[in-house]
Amino acid sequence: MKHTTKCIIVTETINKEIEFFGKRHPNYCRTCGGQGSHTYWENVAGDGGSHMQMAESCPDCTEKGICPRCGKTSLNEECDSCTNCAWMYKTIDVCPESHECYCWEEDYEKELNEEDKKP
Repeated sequence: MKHTTKCIIVTETINKEIEFFGKRHPNYCRTCGGQGSHTYWENVAGDGGSHMQMAESCPDCTEKGICPRCGKTSLNEECDSCTNCAWMYKTIDVCPESHECYCWEEDYEKELNEEDKKP
């Protein structure tokens, strides 16, 4: 599989951002990326079209009273802010997610197109 130029650039950029976040917050939770929770979409009406964003506390940090950003047991009673590093539950200062590469799809589509052209 050959990565596209765009994929290579995006991956390098995000990896640099992840490295920079790790230097600023070396003890951040690797499970949730310093968010303190995991978010996901759930079909709430069962009709396939009504989705709601849901969140669950991270089992490796906030559920244990550990700050997802600084790694200290300094969360307030509600576990939504840190008295040590000023992290807050809805903060935007979180570790970026790794780039999800779909270059294999392009290779797969090329293979399918080549097979369609065969007599």
